[in-house]
Formats: sequence, C-alpha cells, structure tokens
Amino acid sequence: AVHSDAPGAHPLFTTSASGIELYCHLDAGYQPVRFVMGNVAYALGVGRGVLGGLRTMAKGEVKEYSEMYNGIRHLALHRMKQEAAEAGANAVVDVRIEIRPFGQGIVELLMTGTAAHHAHLAQGKLSADHVVTSELTGNELWNLAKLGYAPIELVMATSVYSIGLAGGLGTLFSGMVRGELSELTRLVYHARENCIELLRQEAKRLGAERVIGNRLHIRELSQGLIEVVAVGTALRPTKELTPASPTLISQAVITETDALSLNGVGMAGVMGSVDMANQIRRRANPMVGCFIAFMVMIFTIITGIVAALSQHH
Repeated sequence: AVHSDAPGAHPLFTTSASGIELYCHLDAGYQPVRFVMGNVAYALGVGRGVLGGLRTMAKGEVKEYSEMYNGIRHLALHRMKQEAAEAGANAVVDVRIEIRPFGQGIVELLMTGTAAHHAHLAQGKLSADHVVTSELTGNELWNLAKLGYAPIELVMATSVYSIGLAGGLGTLFSGMVRGELSELTRLVYHARENCIELLRQEAKRLGAERVIGNRLHIRELSQGLIEVVAVGTALRPTKELTPASPTLISQAVITETDALSLNGVGMAGVMGSVDMANQIRRRANPMVGCFIAFMVMIFTIITGIVAALSQHH
C-alpha cells in the first residue's frame, strides 16, 4: 500500500504489477484500475471421460479433451474480462495463468491481471468482448507502443494427443534400449504443430497482424496422453499508443517472465518432451519383466495347444 500527498495524485487502485512494470504501464498510457481475476475449477466428467478414454486407444488428437480444455480456458479469460469491464476498464495487462490440481481429477485454472484504462482504446461502458488483454510485461508493452503496435487479446490453444495402444507398446519396448523414442517424437511434433495452427486461426479471427510472446508448454496428463498449451498476444499496428517518454528508463531492465505456470512452476521449470520421454522409459523398465513373463506364458500355452492338436490328428 502506497500513499502520495502530491496534488492530483492517482485515485486508489490495486494492481498485480511490480514497481517497474507499473511505471511502464503508466508511461505507455495504461492507468491501473483494479486487480482482476477469472477462474474455473473443473473435472473431466463421466460422459466425456468415457468417450475420450476410448479415443485414447487410437493414436492422434483426442478432440473431446482438446475442445473441453480450450473451452475452459476461454471461459476463465471471459470472466476476467467481464470483471474488468464492470470496473470501467478497457484493458487487462500483465495477465498470468496458473493451473493447479485440487485432488484426483480436479483442476483449477486461474487468470490474474491488472484492469486498466487507456485513452486511445475503446471508450464508454464496454462489454467483455471489447476489453483488450495481454500477457506481456509492462516493459514489453512499452516497447510495443514505441514500435507502433497495440495488443488485441491474449490468445490460447490446447491440443491433447494420445500415443495410442500400439504406439504405447512400441515405446515400452523402445524403453529397453537407449536412443530416440520415435513414436513419442512424432506425436509431440504433430501436437505442437496443431496447437500453433489453432493459435494462428484464433489470431486471424481477431484481425491480428501477428502474435508475439509465444510460449509452448507440454505435459503428460496420463501415460500415453499429452497436452500441449500455446499462449501469446495478438497485435495490431497503431500510431495512437505512443509512450509519454522518448526512452525507457534504465531501471526498467527487460526480463523474461513466465505467463503460464503449472502447480506453481513456470514454463522454464516444467517438464518438457525430453523429461517426459525419460519418465516413460523409467516407468517402462519395471514393467518389462512382467510383460516378457506374460508373453512367455502365452507362448507356452499356444505351443502346448498346437502340440496337443498335432497328437490328436
């Protein structure tokens, strides 16, 4: 909590920004209004879970899961924008996204940011759809304004892919030796490509010229089932959002921060595809002995049946 006796001091506000980011927001014209958030706590659900569970037996995208996760994330974003609109803001800056588990099969998605008002964005009583959102830092927003760009909206996409039953067995055997897990490599590649394409399509619908600050995250939902999340900010060119200062102060050092975190861990600390492959290999090794013993048992039974039939004839 801070206080100023200076004439014309800014009215009371709350913000998620640091001191440096607040300076950048103010200099770029974003007057803070209040701290806002939007959240969704969700579970998989029985109906969609059964259908999705059957789909995981085949290799490729599990659209039921992808569509559900995409819908949930956009719902949280809409709730945050709605709260900002009700506070009289026309933008939400410095958005952060957290995904946290709550017991078995239950997850909360939380988005937080600073609702702000900019004199050169849409004015008046706005609907949530007209509120600008961005996951960029104050430093990045300032530099974008200097370059002649303005944010339109935080864009997100999710792809859930299954390695499939056959691919899972192949990965199991591959885990017995060192080297690339080719099935997993191809699966992760296609999942990322699909996720980026979804992000591109969303930006195109918004009329954006480009998407920056792209962050890709991959995690394993369950054995053989992965989720890829892409987050970025869609931009449009403009000459109206020029910052008040000609140069950024030296204290505002540009630092890279994570807009998306899972279980309190930022993107840089989240398990990537290499770590996931290693986990699959580690899990596979204890299973190898049981699997081989089972196959030997089946082979013995089949051999005995064939021998019995031969003697009968």
